[in-house]
Amino acid sequence: MMVSIDSSTLIVQDSDINKVSDTVIGTTENIKDGNDEIREVCLSLVTDVVLEAAALLQAVFCMSRSWL
Repeated sequence: MMVSIDSSTLIVQDSDINKVSDTVIGTTENIKDGNDEIREVCLSLVTDVVLEAAALLQAVFCMSRSWL
């Protein structure tokens, strides 16, 4: 049994495959960008917490020295 495939069907399928490929690539890039943004926010939050902790430690140290 021989199956006949029309060339216009192949062209449409090729176009559909290209659209799906472009969408996958775009989605992957968006996910990578989102991950980078999340990483930057996390780093910023950690930096803020560390700076706050350092300031609190300095304040406690200064207070403890004044009590001596």
